[in-house]
Amino acid sequence: MKHLQPICTSCHRAKTKITHITEGFSFLGYRIMREMGTSKMVTKGEIPEAAMKKFRHKTREMLTPRTTKESMSAKIRALNQFIRGWCNYYRGTSVPSKPFKKLTNEIFWNMAHWLGRKYKISMPEVMQRYVEGSTVKTKSTTLIMPSEYKAKKFMAKTWHNPYTAKEEIETDIEQVCEVEKPFILL
Repeated sequence: MKHLQPICTSCHRAKTKITHITEGFSFLGYRIMREMGTSKMVTKGEIPEAAMKKFRHKTREMLTPRTTKESMSAKIRALNQFIRGWCNYYRGTSVPSKPFKKLTNEIFWNMAHWLGRKYKISMPEVMQRYVEGSTVKTKSTTLIMPSEYKAKKFMAKTWHNPYTAKEEIETDIEQVCEVEKPFILL
């Protein structure tokens, strides 16, 4: 009967912070805060600056001059995998298009400079050979840019506020008690 024992949990003082929602807090890599929307207060999830910095650092690391020995297709596939995962994680934030646009510009130019170093060609030549539209492309692979990922809006259901809707809750409890039949655990 070990699985029926109560789970003992405690708060870790270094990891626990009590704050007001308007000050905001970080949770699972998101910055959660409450701000004034167009007509009322709304809760917003944002990409923290630390996550943006980490993303920039990782892409720069992937495109360092010491990696020019790798093939262009392999480099684009590795970048696409990293960009896809990061953007899918953060596209549920309130306004992901602004930070995604900033990162798109950086990735584009980092990749263009990497190609210039790899093939020892000038920037106009890189643009002519490898740039198509607003991305870098080979015959078989295309670099996916963060700006191509659109926001994913989550639809929240309305919930009963226990402090304002007491009558509705009492009638809901009565209905549940009538429908459900009590049972005894042995």
